[in-house]
Amino acid sequence: MVSQAYQGVVLCGGLGNRMKSLTDHIPKCMLPIACIPMFWYPLNFLQRNSIREVIMVVAESLLGEIKQLLSGSTLPPLADLQIEFVKLSSAAEHWGTADVLRSIDARIKKDFIVVSGDFVSDMNLAPMLSLHSAEKATLTCLLCDRVIAGPVPGPKMKLSKGRDFIVLSGNNQLLFNVSEEDYDELVAVNVDLLDRCRTAYFTAKYSDCHLYIMKKCILNIIEKHREISSLKADLIPYILEKQNAKDGYELSEHIRIDPLDEKIQKFSFGTTAVKCLQNQLKCFAYLLPPENGFIVGHVNTIGAYFEINKADLNHQ
Repeated sequence: MVSQAYQGVVLCGGLGNRMKSLTDHIPKCMLPIACIPMFWYPLNFLQRNSIREVIMVVAESLLGEIKQLLSGSTLPPLADLQIEFVKLSSAAEHWGTADVLRSIDARIKKDFIVVSGDFVSDMNLAPMLSLHSAEKATLTCLLCDRVIAGPVPGPKMKLSKGRDFIVLSGNNQLLFNVSEEDYDELVAVNVDLLDRCRTAYFTAKYSDCHLYIMKKCILNIIEKHREISSLKADLIPYILEKQNAKDGYELSEHIRIDPLDEKIQKFSFGTTAVKCLQNQLKCFAYLLPPENGFIVGHVNTIGAYFEINKADLNHQ
């Protein structure tokens, strides 16, 4: 099975800074969703999609409790999973997601799927894996236009910036992906994208679900560029910039080149070689269709937390 070629990486070390009225009392990954701790849902998602080898990153203070819950009888079983636990010390609590991957790179043995610890979904991962494989993508991200969200209960407050600004090619190659909250004013898009791509689709209707399929070579990029701290804010913009660059050589040392392409480069003079190297670095987006999954939630706000509980209870 294609899914057996991947490891899963579940990141459950987040502090829940956007929902502190809850997480000041209960750690985010332990918040109950339909009476089951949040951390169980991304694990169950991987098990349902036949991903057996999983690295689970959790706060050191919660490791014992989580292990006990998973080995007991109070939660639905996850017997098919081989879980390797990695504990984060209190000193690492403020690490970004790329920092965490850098710290566990020796444990990742093959291409991998990064799942946020607050991801809740019943989607089928197979079509996304097929896209990633067919396009020989370096990175594929999940985008959805119906992520469960809701208003924060209580007094009305100024709406926070929560949109993702996306640029896609005609075949859903990912050209640009940034979060609105990372910008104070205007979001700048390099006009070279329009010169290099005949069809470019600019949109803010999709949400980045923080589920990424990655080739193992991405770990080399994270290791070399220590300034990269966050997957969404740092790594993805960096990779997209290099993917779209006119000079395709800069990341060639990290990319495993197909032997046939290597021969083409050897006997080429200039443009063909550059094109071959550029083609090794490709990022795609899987746009989740309505028929694939009833529930899709990135539970990182109080509003999303309340709505996912209602959606999950109604779906049972």
